[in-house]
Amino acid sequence: MMMMDEDVEQASLLSFNDRPRAFPNMRSKTYSPLIFRILRRLNVRVLSIILLICFGVIFFMGASTSPIILFVFTVCIISFLLSLYLTKWVLAKDEGPPEMVQISDAIRDGAEGFFRTQYSTISKMAILLAFVILCIYLFRSLTPQQEAAGLGRAMSAYITVAAFLLGALCSGIAGYVGMWVSVRANVRVSSAARRSAREALQPWLLLVWL
Repeated sequence: MMMMDEDVEQASLLSFNDRPRAFPNMRSKTYSPLIFRILRRLNVRVLSIILLICFGVIFFMGASTSPIILFVFTVCIISFLLSLYLTKWVLAKDEGPPEMVQISDAIRDGAEGFFRTQYSTISKMAILLAFVILCIYLFRSLTPQQEAAGLGRAMSAYITVAAFLLGALCSGIAGYVGMWVSVRANVRVSSAARRSAREALQPWLLLVWL
């Protein structure tokens, strides 16, 4: 009876592997978003220097503008570095046997297909909404603070649209990174659960925190 169960399980795995997939194996980096493909081609040292320069410029601007901005930016940097460390720690865990990896690859394919469809729709709506915001701010009256700063309607509209698009971009990157880590951490949590509940809870709790 046990041999029959093993044969059925192996047959189901073989039939699963033979099914056509909407996207190739997520281990190939073909279907990653453009920004991530560009980042992968950069040297780690070059990327680190670019990030340090950007952080330094924003840090200096925040320090010269408001202590609140400086505090928020400092918290963001610390959270980013901690998340990067925890992500590296989780991804260093064992993925388990090949059967678990096969199921994990299928989950990655589905998640990638979902995000491609979702982000395609959201990006079109964001562009349309940005145009609506631009039209609204071009015809609205300026506030006394904007007039005192010498901002015209056009400049105020462009700054508002740029802030909206930047926020949408950062939100999209955060969502994709969260998905990217999640679909790679779930198989590691399952693999750790084969050994002990404590070992499985550690990456799971860190994943929820991330």
